[in-house]
Amino acid sequence: MSELCKNNNEYTIGEWMDVWFKVYAKVQLRASTIKIHKNARKRIQNKYPTFENKNLDELTSLEFQIILNSFEEQYAKSSINQIKHIYYSIYRFAIRNNICQYNPIAEITIPKNAAVKKVEALTWEEQKQVLSILDWLSPMDEYIIRFFLYTGLRRMELLNLRWQDWNEEKNQIKVRESKTDTGVRIIPLVPEAKLILQYLKNQKLRIGNRCPCIFSIYNKKVTESHLRHTCDKIASLAEIRHLTPHMLRHTFATRLLERGVHIKVVSKLLGHKDIAFTMKRYITLDERYVETQIMLLSDEYLAQHELISENSNVNYLFDNKGTQSFNQFLA
Repeated sequence: MSELCKNNNEYTIGEWMDVWFKVYAKVQLRASTIKIHKNARKRIQNKYPTFENKNLDELTSLEFQIILNSFEEQYAKSSINQIKHIYYSIYRFAIRNNICQYNPIAEITIPKNAAVKKVEALTWEEQKQVLSILDWLSPMDEYIIRFFLYTGLRRMELLNLRWQDWNEEKNQIKVRESKTDTGVRIIPLVPEAKLILQYLKNQKLRIGNRCPCIFSIYNKKVTESHLRHTCDKIASLAEIRHLTPHMLRHTFATRLLERGVHIKVVSKLLGHKDIAFTMKRYITLDERYVETQIMLLSDEYLAQHELISENSNVNYLFDNKGTQSFNQFLA
């Protein structure tokens, strides 16, 4: 407790950061948010190992602005903003506790030339390639990828999903653990997603799996490292640029919009507070979709539209082989 009982002018930035994590963050923030803050702190520590040795009241806005500017070419704006946010938070906490009088982070700006991190959805062709190789994977890995595409869950939302979160009668899942308050939500299940859960439930009962998490291997929750390995393997087999759970989430949102789902519904399903954020960051319209939409100006196209729809065999989430395999799930 000695670090909690120092005189006001004796705390270094690093010592007060430790106090903040121990006293405030531990009881007020989600584990996922704490992890983000700790990663942001490591970026400073790795590049400026002596920075946190300064006393709290010694740091100037100019000095911290120079530090943030030095990350301009290394990190995206979102990552730099995370660095700013954690140090802003500890100074606000210090002011509240009469440890210092001034927050040098308050007027700091994010470097304008820092990149904006952009995650793009899979194109139709890329999604088709991914689906075509899923049966080369283990059943669990295949179902994880498909469930991402059917629900738009975040990485940790899916990995933390428990059997108690599935209301089989109402055909929905409840996301209880999320990075935001609006992320705690109910997601209705399409028939294919329900089929996945029914299959996994039957497997759980058959082999006596006692893990409370829906997606588990050998009685243990699927790990983040396993998920990264699976995505890397899929990208290699499908010969696409790369694949991440976040790309699958973007793909879920984009496919819904391409099928005419209202943006408010998409935003709610994603657990977003602001539909403007959904539109700005999550929607990547495929070129083929844009070409189709502009054709709506054509009277000739409109005249043929009903016939085109009847004859279309495009399936966004399943190829024929995938659909057939799903029919065998409960066999």
